[in-house]
Amino acid sequence: MISSITAKISHLNLKSLSLGNSQYGRQIFAAFAANMGAFSFGTAWSYTATALPSMKRDPYNDFNITRHSESLITALLFLGCIIASPLNGYCLEKFGRRGAMMLTNIPCVLAWIIIGVSSNVNIIYVARILTGICSASYGSAAPLYVSEISSPKIRGRLVCTFDTMIAAGMVFINIVGSFTSWRVQAFVCGCVPVVAHVMLLMSKESPRYYLAVDNYKEAKATLEWFNPTASNEHITKQVDEIAECAEQDRYNNTFYGWRTILGRDVYKPILIGIMLMFFHLMSGNYPILAYGMTSVGIDTNIDVTPNYLGITLMNLAQFIFSFIPVFFVDVIGRRPLLIISELVMAVTLSCLGFMLIFDHQNPLEGTFSTISLIIYEVFYALGIGPIPWLLMGELVSSKRPGISLAIITSFYRALGCLELYYFLSIADYIGHGGMYLFFAGCCFLGGICCYLIIPDTTELKLEEIKDKV
Repeated sequence: MISSITAKISHLNLKSLSLGNSQYGRQIFAAFAANMGAFSFGTAWSYTATALPSMKRDPYNDFNITRHSESLITALLFLGCIIASPLNGYCLEKFGRRGAMMLTNIPCVLAWIIIGVSSNVNIIYVARILTGICSASYGSAAPLYVSEISSPKIRGRLVCTFDTMIAAGMVFINIVGSFTSWRVQAFVCGCVPVVAHVMLLMSKESPRYYLAVDNYKEAKATLEWFNPTASNEHITKQVDEIAECAEQDRYNNTFYGWRTILGRDVYKPILIGIMLMFFHLMSGNYPILAYGMTSVGIDTNIDVTPNYLGITLMNLAQFIFSFIPVFFVDVIGRRPLLIISELVMAVTLSCLGFMLIFDHQNPLEGTFSTISLIIYEVFYALGIGPIPWLLMGELVSSKRPGISLAIITSFYRALGCLELYYFLSIADYIGHGGMYLFFAGCCFLGGICCYLIIPDTTELKLEEIKDKV
């Protein structure tokens, strides 16, 4: 595998990696518009890392933030995502990919305003659930939408920007949170869905959705908009190919309904998606970034805004290095990046776990831990962070995407909610070192499963991918 990767890089044409091509300009803009929802999710996810300490210090608060309150405020985001998952599947097929994303922007803004003016912790709980419900729409719709509007040569790069935008949202809110109160942070977070909504208004719906609802004329017009340099013959051929698959899917959905899930070409992508999301979550990245450095057993030993500098550096590392798969995922391939990512993360988490268990009094602990976690975030950003979202959008696109995504994301969000809620309690029981070793074992197992199970979909048309599964 290593020799194959080296050969691909040696024959790499740097010009081919560029996204700055007029041929793909509208696809890039639409992908960026959809992935602004990922930016919004990133701000919601990492909001607690800076907001919770600010709430504790706020002398004007009429409520106390206990250990239990911290867990609830953090985990309820994912509870909202769980509630929204079945609804998202319906909205994707009823209102379209773009429509489903736009539908949730207004309540998302409202939720952040409620958090910003709240004087009761129970109201914050409710608003965090609402924020999760809104964020869930983008988590399901954006990867699918970007997969469907993108040309095969740049599809991997565009879908991988979903994770890049999550990391960008985290860095953004960590920086804002270092200098402002938790209330100001909430109002700033509320501005992001407004920007996303305006950008989506300037874009177009997925042509595959139009064909799924038997609107050939709109599908062709939309495909022409996304491919302005393509000839009419090429557009017609593309639409006919997609229409043929859509017609078969409509037939299956009409006569078999939920029983189509029992078909191998539907249930197997669902199982692969669930497996990918399990290892995505069990990498340990969510609790580390949601709770901040001090809460996960790391003392940065840096006398600058405690808890903020270390977590900001980690998020910044994830953001910077998330650009690497954006440019190389269509060259090196999905599976090699996943394997490398998981194995290196397993090593860094093992070192960190053993250090916390056997050498807790080491004066270099803070520096070593921070460096280890930065390396960990770099390799998270190279593979297991962005690529599961990419593969999920590719694998389920051809058959029952609404139902398939509802099942996968329901599992993902339920597990994420449980992980965030119980992390502090379990870490108090087995120690932070034990938690890191558990996550390291999951990463190692994830690398093996990726090698044995995951298909490589690089530069394949979506219609061809189902034959690989």
